[in-house]
Order: sequence, then structure tokens, then C-alpha cells
Amino acid sequence: MRLFTAIGINEGIKEGLGAAVAQLKEMGISANYTKLANMHLTLCFIGETKTPTKASDAMDEIFQDPFTLELSYLFMLRKGLMAVGFQPSNELLNLHSNLSAALEDKGFSIEKRAFSAHLTIARNVPAEVSGADLRAISLPKEKILVDRFSLMLSERKKGGVAYTPLYTRYLA
Repeated sequence: MRLFTAIGINEGIKEGLGAAVAQLKEMGISANYTKLANMHLTLCFIGETKTPTKASDAMDEIFQDPFTLELSYLFMLRKGLMAVGFQPSNELLNLHSNLSAALEDKGFSIEKRAFSAHLTIARNVPAEVSGADLRAISLPKEKILVDRFSLMLSERKKGGVAYTPLYTRYLA
């Protein structure tokens, strides 16, 4: 099983991101755009494992109050990968840090690189797309309530990748 933990994105934000994607397409930017149903903020990538219950046990060790997030800007995360960033959030950084530690305590090897909170909008974006192009795109202003996060199964299926929640941990 290929697993990761993620914060889901509400339908209002997804609709707004769909409008942003439509603007990008109208500008003639061809890319492999993320399906709206697959939009999420990855907290920790776990990878291949046969022990999903260890991951859900780690999630149950997280005690944190709900918080909100705000989208900030559209940018090129790395070559060919377009993403939406978030306003800085200590609560999000704490959730990521505490979850990473809990997963490591359960025996998972979690990435050590700096956490970069983002939503992937598109892959295989042409190199000539510039920051100026992306600044013209309007993003949803609605805040995202983070009151839960989920353990997700990533599967390749006909027509692309499918993400299925296996377990959800509510914040309180």
C-alpha cells in the first residue's frame, strides 16, 4: 500500500481552484492539471507499507486545536510543477512536525527536507511559463478550516491516480 497523510480541501475552495485552472487554460497553458477530486495538502508521505494501522496509531497521538489556512499565491514549485502556496501558519507547521515525529516513532522513515505546504495544480508545465503569468490568476479567498486530517491510499487506476481515505483523525 502506498500511503500518505493529508488535509482535505473543501468544495468551495476546489471550485475556486477549478476557476483558476480554467483561467490558466484560457491563457493557453497546456499541462497535466490535477483533478479537483484529488486536491489535497500532503502532510507526510509514508510510501509503501503493509502496516497502515501503525500510521493510524501515530495519527491518534496528535492533539491539536482546529485552525484555518489561507491560500496565498500560484508558483512554480520546481521544474514543470505548478502549485498554490499558503499563508504562513505555525499551527500547520506544528501539525506536520508532531505527525512526522509520531510516524517516525512507529518505525516509518519520513522525509527530512523542509516542509513546503502547497496544493499541486499541474504537472508537465512548459518551462516558458513565468511568475508574471501566474500572478494574473485569481485564487479563492475563502479560509480552509483544518479540523481533521486523513491517512490516504494512493492507487494507480485506469484514468489516473485515485486517493482513498483509510482513516481520519479529528482535531479538538
